[in-house]
Amino acid sequence: MIFLQMSSDQNGELKSEKAEETPLNVDTDMEDAGEEDLRYGWGNIRPKCLQLLNSPKCFVTALAFFSFIQGNSTDIIQSGLATT
Repeated sequence: MIFLQMSSDQNGELKSEKAEETPLNVDTDMEDAGEEDLRYGWGNIRPKCLQLLNSPKCFVTALAFFSFIQGNSTDIIQSGLATT
């Protein structure tokens, strides 16, 4: 991406100059620029038994399950409050 910077010269005329692109995320340490660890876990705790949960199929199943539980609990609470 190229950014244009407007500036005026001594005669007051506007001219455009190409400015260098500045990335938002600059990684200055090249040793840490390797591959990111995407294993499932919490912090540095990433046991192999939890890696079965690191899949889109498991995510969708958990999302559907918890959505079902939330919907039912909301309905039960709402119907209990409506009768009192």
